[in-house]
Amino acid sequence: MGLPELIFEYGAAARTVASRTKRGIVALIVQDESFTPGVYPVIHEADIPSELSAENKAAVQRALMGSINAPGKVLVTVQTAESEPVDALPMLVGMDYDYIAFPAGADESKAQAMADKVKELRKGNYIGKAVVPNYAADDVGVINFVTGDIKVGEETFTAADYCGRIAGMVAGAPLEGSITAAPLDEVTSVTEEEDPDAAIEEGKLILYNDGRKIRVGRGVNSKKTLTSTEPAILKKIKAVEAIDLIHYYAISVAEDNYRGRCANNFDNKMLLVGALRQYMKELEGQGILDEGSSGADIDLEATKAYLREHNVSMEGMDDEEIRRQPTGSLVLIQLTGYLLDAMEDFRIGLALTNT
Repeated sequence: MGLPELIFEYGAAARTVASRTKRGIVALIVQDESFTPGVYPVIHEADIPSELSAENKAAVQRALMGSINAPGKVLVTVQTAESEPVDALPMLVGMDYDYIAFPAGADESKAQAMADKVKELRKGNYIGKAVVPNYAADDVGVINFVTGDIKVGEETFTAADYCGRIAGMVAGAPLEGSITAAPLDEVTSVTEEEDPDAAIEEGKLILYNDGRKIRVGRGVNSKKTLTSTEPAILKKIKAVEAIDLIHYYAISVAEDNYRGRCANNFDNKMLLVGALRQYMKELEGQGILDEGSSGADIDLEATKAYLREHNVSMEGMDDEEIRRQPTGSLVLIQLTGYLLDAMEDFRIGLALTNT
């Protein structure tokens, strides 16, 4: 295997990242006794299974509304009314999706189990994010939607009922944008937070009335507590989506082309590093990373930690010698880049004179 083939694979992966950050995929859980449990892909409204109840058809239609774009696909995940929402996750194993939405009408006390399971799965290579009602998970992989009494015409919906709508909005918002201040044109009123700024700081996704329309307050996940090494952008839904996809496809291509296939020597590591540099440059060209900000190299600090753990003396070694040291079966590479945020906050001055 040579470098050109790997660069080709990473070029395709970078384009996939760009595509997924423009039109993501929603897994929408619905609880329905009138239809056989299973997963049913829906791209257009005409694809909605006719056997679903009217309420669940409406929930799928809400998910398809999206934001700037419609989601790329909605995986309608049908389970029985007695099922736990968290039990839908095994039904989706092996399927690609970005957001999984709590079922409309379900008991909101079940949200914690679903959120906790997603948090556990995300410790591996799982990149799904859950939209749940009224559960403060304090995690980048869980969106805590809290607005209730959502009025649409003569109907009133709960936060649980609208989780699918929120998931569709996030999936349909391209990375260069976000759902911050995105309007929900069908909604006429909601119960608003007394202190919306404080609610957002607490990691709550809220709706508010700006005097003209009902809008999303700010596109945040439930992450509230940051460590000293975690940047504030991890609280942004779309930023986490991009980070997830970049990491997922970088790892996937490396594993598919390298894992178990070649010796873990310096030359092979640098072939992979070179391909990853091209991958990150491609992401710059897609407008996902800031121009000139990206890079890839052998992770020097992780290599030092490995050598210390294995009692390898580094006395007299310079950084280049350390980079070249064998690391068993571990391939330690660090990707870098500046992830571009969306325009959300404005300060526009006006200086007028009358002379």
